[in-house]
Amino acid sequence: MRKILFALFLVVGTIAYAQDSRKISVSAYVADNCGVPEHSRTVLQNKLTQLISGIGFSESSNQRFILTAKVDVLTEDVTPTTPTMYVYTLNYNLYIGDGITGTLFASTSLEAKGVGDSKDKAYMMALKAVNPRDPQLKEFVKEGKQKIVDYYTMNCGAIIKRAQTLANNQDFDAAMWELSSIPDVCTDCYNQANNLMVSIYQKSINQEGQRLLAEARAAWSAGQDRNAADQAGAILAQINPQSAAYKEAQKLNSEIAARVKALDAREWAYELQQQKDRTNIQLAQIKAARDVSVAWAKNQPRTIYKIYWW
Repeated sequence: MRKILFALFLVVGTIAYAQDSRKISVSAYVADNCGVPEHSRTVLQNKLTQLISGIGFSESSNQRFILTAKVDVLTEDVTPTTPTMYVYTLNYNLYIGDGITGTLFASTSLEAKGVGDSKDKAYMMALKAVNPRDPQLKEFVKEGKQKIVDYYTMNCGAIIKRAQTLANNQDFDAAMWELSSIPDVCTDCYNQANNLMVSIYQKSINQEGQRLLAEARAAWSAGQDRNAADQAGAILAQINPQSAAYKEAQKLNSEIAARVKALDAREWAYELQQQKDRTNIQLAQIKAARDVSVAWAKNQPRTIYKIYWW
């Protein structure tokens, strides 16, 4: 059950959405054959996530497009000092591409050095050492971004159709996730996606509102006492004010309050979520839909990508 409405209209949330929507979403992906020992792969995953943010992408789970790396050890040295220090030089081979089809879009290589008082520490430091502001990354990112934009431009109709099919099958969250991946640099497709996303989100909260309303009625009918009223009220309080079920929820809430007062002369009231100013409601609904889709993607099994790039 979603409790999104309270966050929908927060100014900070709206600004954050507006900033993030301009970025192309990619996933950080560490392959089994990445050249990094298993116990160090979390460090590589974190570095790729940091790079995604630093080079102007937006990191998101289970995206079609990925940033991945193959790491090679170039040198491994031991200093003749006291204490002994270990020095690793690693070569990062970075790749941006379509992980579903296995199509490579761009690649580059960077060296990074790490020093530590043990081999593990030195290796870890080298894994962490790539600088997101390295000038060499600029052309790499430019090429990768353009290929991703080209993909959305060429496949907009198919993405829209796939989302409509998912929505028709009541798979609303998956449908919104499909649409939320389209970056705003693809202006026409992005606008189509946002309009459809609002429509799907409305269907979703309408359906959820009707389900919650039915649960509240059942809870109230089961006892029609203060305990049943509290159970029903807690359910009604979850109904989104933009849902088509909201007016019926208000009516039932009033009926319960009147009945409880008649039973024991005490006031009863569960505060329902409140309607908001509709001035920015579409933007707020788009943000809500994107929040739902991100949460959905995070709960999906890890996507198995096709990597033929090294």
